[in-house]
Amino acid sequence: TKAFPIMQEMGFVGTAFIPSNYLDGGGMLTTVQAKELLEAGWEIGSNGMNHTDLTTYQNLGDEISNSRLALNEKLDIEVTSFAYVGIPDGQITSRVAEWGYLGAVGLLQTTEHPAPYYIGRWEMTNDRTIENFVGILPWQPSNLASILAKVPAELNAAPAE
Repeated sequence: TKAFPIMQEMGFVGTAFIPSNYLDGGGMLTTVQAKELLEAGWEIGSNGMNHTDLTTYQNLGDEISNSRLALNEKLDIEVTSFAYVGIPDGQITSRVAEWGYLGAVGLLQTTEHPAPYYIGRWEMTNDRTIENFVGILPWQPSNLASILAKVPAELNAAPAE
């Protein structure tokens, strides 16, 4: 919720991966906030029902399929992307493909994409500054100086220890 107005001002959109049981609870987004993101061009993806490491979970259908169905219903959209917790094996990535997702991401921290059902992504945490964010991009924005000039100083410093 802190990143959205800043990214919107900069002309950026993103993807919010939401565990469906955390929507309207669990310290995550509300349905109203998620719909606001959608209206601004963001994507909402599934992060399972409960943000569970699927390599340790027995009922994959609950976490993979039911989370998609729940988000589809709550947000009146078609969820097409999934975010893994942990490193998925072939059975898990196959299930994600079988249950209607078009792609999935995991925390590979790379710009290389080995497969459509395990695309690398970088986690955005509260200690990431705009400079180190731009440093991980595989390209540099042509308007980088103007972007950096718009970022308030307190948002471009790592939090105090």
